[in-house]
Amino acid sequence: MINLPQYMIYVYIHYPTLKVARRISKMLLRKHLVACVNFFKQEDMYWWQGKMVHTKGIVTLAITQKKHYTAIETLVKKYHLFKVPCIMELPIGRALPAYTRWLKKETS
Repeated sequence: MINLPQYMIYVYIHYPTLKVARRISKMLLRKHLVACVNFFKQEDMYWWQGKMVHTKGIVTLAITQKKHYTAIETLVKKYHLFKVPCIMELPIGRALPAYTRWLKKETS
């Protein structure tokens, strides 16, 4: 394991359904904006327009280079079903050197 330069990030994205998550994730992968996407079923509770909402959805963690964040955000906002989708950059502290080489290759 090594300390990483600041170029690697996860992008956390919440989707209403697995179908939407898969469709947008495939777009991100085909454009080589991300190297890998992990899918997680999720149950949510949050405030929206003055009401407490309880829903189920899908969260993805996409691994990429920091330089791609803006393009990822733009693409996801264009095709996402929510008016205000949850799209967040998460920093990565350390990773296996061979994995970081693979990430750079797949997102270049």
